[in-house]
Amino acid sequence: QSTRLLAHRLELLGFSQKEKYNILVKVDLQAPDYPLTIQQLVTTGSEAIFCADIAFHPTTQQLFGFDHKAGRLVTIDPKKGIVDNTFYPILDDLSGNMPSLFFDPHGRLYGIAIPSSRQESRRLYSFNIENGASRELAYLGPESNQDACSCPFTVNLYQRVSLRKAFPCTA
Repeated sequence: QSTRLLAHRLELLGFSQKEKYNILVKVDLQAPDYPLTIQQLVTTGSEAIFCADIAFHPTTQQLFGFDHKAGRLVTIDPKKGIVDNTFYPILDDLSGNMPSLFFDPHGRLYGIAIPSSRQESRRLYSFNIENGASRELAYLGPESNQDACSCPFTVNLYQRVSLRKAFPCTA
């Protein structure tokens, strides 16, 4: 399953090889009992998508994923419950797992992936969200970190939390 945290809710994308449909689970983080809603998604293509991560565009709030089964970007419309997995082209050179997908503050989409099942090392990619093209930016090696997050701010990472109060990453 894939997860993304907005300021007031957590959204999780569910997928399984045994299921025909994806689900989107929304958890209300502002309510004391954290109620959730489960929404069945319909794809524009015939099959469910396999996305290890999802990311919201920082200004348009369009939800993106990378379907590692098909090897292409997809968009998800949470309001309508539709996954568009036919608009973007299949990327022949990128058919592996992409456990990290994130936007920078300028709306540029990036992903960290193992480009094929025959490789073990990860690479950093940038995506053109207009046409779905990808470009390899850096070789990262076989590190174990597989998660990332979008944030409209510059964040410095240290080995310890140095502030008494940590502020959430919100727009």
